[in-house]
Amino acid sequence: MGAGWPKPALVEPFTSFQAWDHGKASEVVCVFKDNEFDFGVDVDIVAALLEGDRKTAEAVIKKLAPDDRGVINGLAFLSTLAFFSRAPDRGDALRAKVGLAFDAFDLEDT
Repeated sequence: MGAGWPKPALVEPFTSFQAWDHGKASEVVCVFKDNEFDFGVDVDIVAALLEGDRKTAEAVIKKLAPDDRGVINGLAFLSTLAFFSRAPDRGDALRAKVGLAFDAFDLEDT
């Protein structure tokens, strides 16, 4: 028997992102970059990125806003999507997740 790593328990609203496939998370990163949103995003932008899901957007803001101002770091949000979404069925899952997070931060598409 080998040692295993326990799967961490996520809190709401982040559990819902585990149902997202890698492609859907990648599309959100592309929309964020194509629209050149500011780094500080509010509930309206997060809801737009979540295809209008305002309830989840409000919960995300509540969890990630450091001082209850209603603004979160957009890149932190995209990284959350990258790491909590399902990895592609083929290939290295960690590489895909890290690659998507890197893509979110690569605003110049280098």
